[in-house]
Amino acid sequence: MIKKQVEPRPRKSNAGRKWFDGKNEKEVIAKLEEVWEIGGSDAEAALHADISTFSLSRYLQAYPKISLRKEALKEKPTLTARREVVKGLQSDPEFSLKYLERKKKNEFSLRSELTGADGKPISYTDMSEEELDKKIAETQTKLKESKSKRILSEDYTNIAE
Repeated sequence: MIKKQVEPRPRKSNAGRKWFDGKNEKEVIAKLEEVWEIGGSDAEAALHADISTFSLSRYLQAYPKISLRKEALKEKPTLTARREVVKGLQSDPEFSLKYLERKKKNEFSLRSELTGADGKPISYTDMSEEELDKKIAETQTKLKESKSKRILSEDYTNIAE
């Protein structure tokens, strides 16, 4: 039996479309990260790096680590804002109160909710007249406390100014 001599196939060339139309990959990534670091969108990052959004999305699919880094960088502005909020608490009493009104609503909120057990509406149908009078007194007390908090808050704001 005669064996055919198989010619080795020529190697594939590295021809094909380069990432980012041949632009320096490290420079493009640096520009993308610069925008993501300030919370910019992918479209803004692509515009800044002078690449297409399609190229960017293909690149992110091919390199999931870069995609994860992008998500982390996009959180930086939020972290910076939180840090500034905490710094501002020390110097601005009004700002501190507003912060507490949002973070610790149960204690500091100007809004008060009057509901029954587990947030359900208050049922007055199966209450005796004495229980109903007691509930009305509790509600009035809560409203007075809420008003005094609001007045105290407004007075505190005026003092701070």
